[in-house]
Amino acid sequence: MANVKISGLTAYTDPVATDVLPIVDLVNDQTKKVKVEDLLKKFGLGTEALPSFAFTGDLDTGIYSPGANQLAITAGGTQRLLVDASGNTTIQGNLTVNGTTTTVSSNTLSIKDKNIEIAVVSTPTDTTADGGGITLKGATDKTINWVNATDAWTLSEHINIASAKEYRINGTKVLDATSLGSALLTNSTSSTSTTTAATPNSVKTAFDLANAALPKSGGTMTGDIVFNSGQSIAGYTPRTSATGSSNLSVGTTAQRDGSPAAGMIRYNSTLSQFEGYGSAWGAIGGGGGATGGGSDAWALEHDNTITTSYTIGAGKNVISAGPLTVNSGATITVPSGSNWVIV
Repeated sequence: MANVKISGLTAYTDPVATDVLPIVDLVNDQTKKVKVEDLLKKFGLGTEALPSFAFTGDLDTGIYSPGANQLAITAGGTQRLLVDASGNTTIQGNLTVNGTTTTVSSNTLSIKDKNIEIAVVSTPTDTTADGGGITLKGATDKTINWVNATDAWTLSEHINIASAKEYRINGTKVLDATSLGSALLTNSTSSTSTTTAATPNSVKTAFDLANAALPKSGGTMTGDIVFNSGQSIAGYTPRTSATGSSNLSVGTTAQRDGSPAAGMIRYNSTLSQFEGYGSAWGAIGGGGGATGGGSDAWALEHDNTITTSYTIGAGKNVISAGPLTVNSGATITVPSGSNWVIV
């Protein structure tokens, strides 16, 4: 075989592990062969500045071993990643993971930083934050989520705080295991000007008393209803006390009910008299509507224009002072056995 320069050999760009290369054994001063797979078994450990595996024109970037059973990557002469003999991995610098799912199979996740950011996008809004939070897997998901529609953090489970701890809003206590915060209570909880702290038990007792006194459906209410000044229940007439007075509605003639019903009673501030409704409004009480100077009650005043039809009661007599004008469309009916006298 003629001598051939190495540079003259055919290029072999895809060697396999069992291909051989010539090699000089300096210990025995012999030329031998070595398989590709054996050649790659042993390299110098290298250093941070000069790694064992480097790249053309970038000799301080590559792979080296800083110690027994350790593997490291260096970039620019500085160690950036280290895997030790226990499998622990240390990365110097930031770590960016691009993907849809990142799985961490660890029993404990420890983060030195005291602030965690989630839903980090180029332009964050409440819409991009909607639904974000934490999900703990269980028989059902246990979640803490931000819900944009309610503008609130929403929890799927109970909250159980430790003994001697309390709920606060803006630094002010609102509730603990035995009492409500004083800021929730007003002077109405006490008979004095000093606010009285309420406890869950006292609130429950008050509720139970009210629950016993007020029937849920039908039945009879027991006990008294006491109205503060200016308070009332629509459709009911309050009284000042058990022996005092009832507070009737007060209004002008124009403010009478549009569709009155028999039995209604009120005080007419236009006529300065009490009035009731049977089939029409009429004066009642106080000397039959009589007035006069001081405490005198000798004069009975009435309208001199009749605008609404009216039927005198059967077997009743009516007396009016004239003259009277009966408007068009208004009719006064006097049944048999009744009389209407105009004087």
